[in-house]
Amino acid sequence: MWRPIAGPLEEAPLALADARSINPSDLVPSDLIYRDRLGETYAIAHSPTQRWYYFPRMSRTRWC
Repeated sequence: MWRPIAGPLEEAPLALADARSINPSDLVPSDLIYRDRLGETYAIAHSPTQRWYYFPRMSRTRWC
């Protein structure tokens, strides 16, 4: 579950990519360097073939 702390959210909304539209060549490895260990994560390079979905103007709402 994700929701904004305050809202409605006007900038940087929650966005999700359709994983089927992400090609392996779109993935850019990025090092995570910590004091006591190393790690790696991936960023996603833009491609016009990608499909993204976002939730505009999300607000903090109770669902129950």
